[in-house]
Amino acid sequence: MERANSFTRRALRTGLGKTDDQGCSRLRRNQHSPQEEGRRKREEAFNTREKRRLEFVDAVHEQLLERSKLSAVLAHLDQSAMDGRNPAENISAWIRRRIRQIDALTSPEFLDLSARSAKLGFVEPPKASDKEYAGGYYAYSSAPRLQLWSIDEEKELATSIGPLEWAIHAGLLPASEDPPAQDKTAGPKPLPPG
Repeated sequence: MERANSFTRRALRTGLGKTDDQGCSRLRRNQHSPQEEGRRKREEAFNTREKRRLEFVDAVHEQLLERSKLSAVLAHLDQSAMDGRNPAENISAWIRRRIRQIDALTSPEFLDLSARSAKLGFVEPPKASDKEYAGGYYAYSSAPRLQLWSIDEEKELATSIGPLEWAIHAGLLPASEDPPAQDKTAGPKPLPPG
């Protein structure tokens, strides 16, 4: 027992027992065999891919949470409009349009296009693949994000578009160059006489 403690004290004095932020001993770090180095690189690449995959899943989850929140507000507005008069009709219309946009963003087709656009792979590369940990496809550094798409079936072409263009393309907004209609609910309202 005394011998093990003296070795530990000597290792701490000389710095041999110090570890880096990943828990690898400095002594061992300099003595990696080619197999160990390859395994370390594969594991590092795998962890990077997993992190990006989770970022993508988090982006989808965030949209689904927003959709749930909007659906609850819409149900509340629809229930209060059962009496035939809906003073919040414009709010309900906007919420419906936003829900349709989220449905498009999270549709399997758009998710696949967004993942491929971000060069995000969900299938592990073969073990011997150089791309597994090289600066290629799997080491792409941008954060994955969900996108709206315009799909041209004839040309077999998908183009990323913004929310306004998508809403116009989906027929939810007019494709007019005129300025948008003034929101009559915005601004101060005159008080009723009395």
